[in-house]
Amino acid sequence: MRLRIESVRARLAIFYVVVLGLVLLVVGSLIYVLLARVLYARIDDNVLGAVQIATNSLGNDLAEGQDLADAARSTAAELSSRQQMLAIYDAAGNPLAGGGGDDDLQVRLPPLETIPATETLLTTVAEERDTDDRHRLGLRRVAFAAYNATYIVVAGIELEPTDEELEALRDTLAYVVPIAMLLAGLGGWFLAHRSLHQWWRWPNVPVKSAAKT
Repeated sequence: MRLRIESVRARLAIFYVVVLGLVLLVVGSLIYVLLARVLYARIDDNVLGAVQIATNSLGNDLAEGQDLADAARSTAAELSSRQQMLAIYDAAGNPLAGGGGDDDLQVRLPPLETIPATETLLTTVAEERDTDDRHRLGLRRVAFAAYNATYIVVAGIELEPTDEELEALRDTLAYVVPIAMLLAGLGGWFLAHRSLHQWWRWPNVPVKSAAKT
């Protein structure tokens, strides 16, 4: 009888571990997926905003009387930074100005006919030297008919900081889940011991009551 109780006790402890493990796996995966989606969506919004701001700046510089190249250089100098890359090309894909971002990133334009003029094309590229370092780019063809000027605007943001944050979250979950399952197993073993101990103390009560009847 004692061995049977220990077997039931072990089964209850395993049950607690399995249930908690499934809950942690589902919740942890859901948190990770939602957080990754929010972070990458925010980066896309920033890239789209950078392309739009660069477009407005080019239009303003042309309206002030600057030529094609001067407007590109002025816009790139104002808007590029260490966190944000900006490159401006003419209609034929020749570089006019650029700055910011990671020096290891070599931007290569896709076929010019694939770059849209009404919306921004979002794409992810990796550095040639280190493929783990990725960048989110936005490309758009911008035409100013009044000034007979057409640009190809490329704005980019490095994904490495976001990738590292998500990697740290994965590592944290990899440590937390096994520890929580271990604690659940110990707790389940203790709770099962208390529950079965009371049942073990009065195993024959129902039988005696039935006998007296």
